[in-house]
Amino acid sequence: MDDSNGHVWVDSNKQGFQDCDAEAYAELEKWLGVQVDDYLDSNVDKIQV
Repeated sequence: MDDSNGHVWVDSNKQGFQDCDAEAYAELEKWLGVQVDDYLDSNVDKIQV
């Protein structure tokens, strides 16, 4: 989104942030995904299919 002040904002899941922070947000999202995967692998019962 252009805010008419020369800044571009990115909307993601009801949260807006400037595109200059998009790379840091992407890294955080990637890290969180790994943490969740590790937690689920360690703490959730596995189902045999």
